[in-house]
Amino acid sequence: MPVTLGKKPASDFSDPLGMLSDCHRCIEVFLEALRRVAREARGAALSREQRRALEAALGYFRDSAPLHTRDEDESLFPLLRIHESEPVREVVPILQQLHAEHVAADQGHLQIDLQ
Repeated sequence: MPVTLGKKPASDFSDPLGMLSDCHRCIEVFLEALRRVAREARGAALSREQRRALEAALGYFRDSAPLHTRDEDESLFPLLRIHESEPVREVVPILQQLHAEHVAADQGHLQIDLQ
């Protein structure tokens, strides 16, 4: 059960919002890998493929996901808060909730890392 992300992400630094979107797709893929391993193993010893999938997902959430969160919290969200257009101002109240979700996710990752 190797983790395969599929095609190469379509976005690069010329499309930062596309890169953030690509990161969200990676998060979904790795969350599904964790669900699949848990569902298949049901508390039993992991197979080699399950162990690889688990390690890949945990590595992503340990190393890459925090960079994505920081990009949103420190770059994207502040820019959205000061944007002048009405459609963007309508999403500003959602940013606090998204930031709270980032904090909760960080705390959850810390708990897993400590175990």
